[in-house]
Amino acid sequence: MLSKKEKSEAILEREGRQLLRLQVLLDVIFALILWRIFQLLPDVSGPGDEASLIQTLSEQSSVYLAIFVGIVLTIVYWVQNNSLFGNLQRTDTRHAILAIMQIFTLLLYLRAVRWGIDIGPTTLTLGLQSIFLSLAGFLAGIGWAYARKDRRLLSDAITDGEARDQQIGILAEPISALISLPFAWVGPWAWELSWFVYPLAAWVLKRHRTAKMENG
Repeated sequence: MLSKKEKSEAILEREGRQLLRLQVLLDVIFALILWRIFQLLPDVSGPGDEASLIQTLSEQSSVYLAIFVGIVLTIVYWVQNNSLFGNLQRTDTRHAILAIMQIFTLLLYLRAVRWGIDIGPTTLTLGLQSIFLSLAGFLAGIGWAYARKDRRLLSDAITDGEARDQQIGILAEPISALISLPFAWVGPWAWELSWFVYPLAAWVLKRHRTAKMENG
């Protein structure tokens, strides 16, 4: 029969292996999302010559822009995911559920992109994309807050200050998604261009972190 200390060590070892499995699962899903977004690119209509290609590019410009936005945002979330998981020592059931829920909302976002291509970029399809992306960002934030509480899942390599800074930095993506939401009522081009607020949101949050550090 295992002692209490041996049971604790066994749990930590198991949760360390679970973290590796979860990382592999999430990387595979992110790769599938990127591949699926690539498959959403419209085919060339007509005889397949250069003129048909130019016509398709001009007629489907909004679709290509939406797909470009989707690829960029997926990569942003993948980079964020790698940064957060790189500072974890292990995972547990609650944290894993939050991570999988985040990926599920990204899959829902991809479905909303598909709806936007099939029926056109309506207020509903654009709004759903904003909502699903904001949920994905906030779930990432909740998962990180859970991981850093009492340092329950954090690696020893990251300090409390660095963990707090990452908590603030996570907000750039969901804040940008919420900002884009009202632009869905304006039109597809306004909605797509509203995503360029992301660098500004990231910069403001970075300045906020710097100011907090300077003020102690």
